[in-house]
Amino acid sequence: MKVRTKWFAAAAALAVLATASAALAGGGTTTGADLQVSGSASTGSPNAGAAYSYSYQVKNSGPETATAATFTDALPGGVGYVSATVNGTSAPCSFLTTVSCGLGDLASGGQATVVVNVTAPVSVGTFANTGTATSSVSDPNLANNSVTVNSQVKAPSVDTIKVTKCYTNATAGTGGQMLIKASSSDATARLFAYRPDGTLIGEAQNGGGSRYGGTVMPYQPYDPVNVTIRSSSGGSITVPTTPFQI
Repeated sequence: MKVRTKWFAAAAALAVLATASAALAGGGTTTGADLQVSGSASTGSPNAGAAYSYSYQVKNSGPETATAATFTDALPGGVGYVSATVNGTSAPCSFLTTVSCGLGDLASGGQATVVVNVTAPVSVGTFANTGTATSSVSDPNLANNSVTVNSQVKAPSVDTIKVTKCYTNATAGTGGQMLIKASSSDATARLFAYRPDGTLIGEAQNGGGSRYGGTVMPYQPYDPVNVTIRSSSGGSITVPTTPFQI
């Protein structure tokens, strides 16, 4: 009888030990809604002041529905807010000092995509942006509720402008035309010619043109003496005018 009692006691102890081991190994029942956030930037190195965006994916790994789920993004200092969307719709998002987007109820396995459109700071450096998701349901793993995306803001590159012709037959008394042949190291840049007082003469074709080997500018009320060519890519050069030649 004593042997049998000892056997039952040993079996019970083993059962308790097995239960405890299973619990430690994660065999217990998990409750709550496990929200997971991942993210990226449209570019890791935007130019200072340029537009770019952050894209975040919020997933509910369950097992319960994440009711009243919310995504927030406290933008770094200097980063300018433009707009935000949830699954392509802007209505659920607002901005005061922080971007806040309502995600509604995310069922287990459900996912939402949040896009935050911004402008880069005017200063260069590394800027860390953190997005976070929460809901009204308990979360068994808060460590994966946030993600930080780093962006290295750089100074914009400036193109080089070359002017081979800047001819005019305009005078202060009679006015006339102007012929400019200019090109930029940035083949996509637009080139604009300005008088010394800052008023626009017109746009010069990047790379010149077919007529007289350059771009014929509109009638000039006077000879500007010097012409400044400015580029949409940031370059600038000032050149003197010379008598009109073909």
